[in-house]
Amino acid sequence: ASFAEYSRRRGGGAAAAPAVRLSARDERRLRDAFEAEWSKFESRAEGAALAVDDMPWPDSRISIAGVEPSDSLAASKARVNASLLRWHPDKFESSHAAKFSADALPAVLHRVGLVAERVQLERRLLAATGGSERTPVPAVMTRPSRREPG
Repeated sequence: ASFAEYSRRRGGGAAAAPAVRLSARDERRLRDAFEAEWSKFESRAEGAALAVDDMPWPDSRISIAGVEPSDSLAASKARVNASLLRWHPDKFESSHAAKFSADALPAVLHRVGLVAERVQLERRLLAATGGSERTPVPAVMTRPSRREPG
C-alpha cells in the first residue's frame, strides 16, 4: 500500500494520534514512503484539482524534518531548515496552490500551516536541547481544528 493509502486508513497522516513509539526501522520506512509520495505530488501538473486527501501528509509519529538520532547537530539543523522551506505556508501556496481544487485549497493551506507549526516546534526543541533530543513533536500540534476550512 502507498503512504497516501496508509495515511487515509489511519485517519489522515498528520491528523492521527500516535499509538506507540516506532522502531528506527519503522520510522525510516514511513519517512521513505512519505518522501516517495511527496515526489509524486510535486510532479503533479497544475490544474490537477486535487483534494485534501490527495496531499501526502507527514506521519505524526516521526519527525517531519526527518531528524534522526544519528544526525550531527549541523545535519539536524539542515534537515529542519529544508523542512521549514517545504512547509512554509506562503511558499507552499505559491508552488502548489494551482494543483488543488478551489474547494480544497483553504483546508489544505490550513493543514499546511499546522504542519509548519510542528516543524517550528521541532526547530525549537532542537535549539533548546542542543541537538540531544530528537523525538517528534507531539501529534496534538498537527491535528486539524474542528473549524478547519472546507
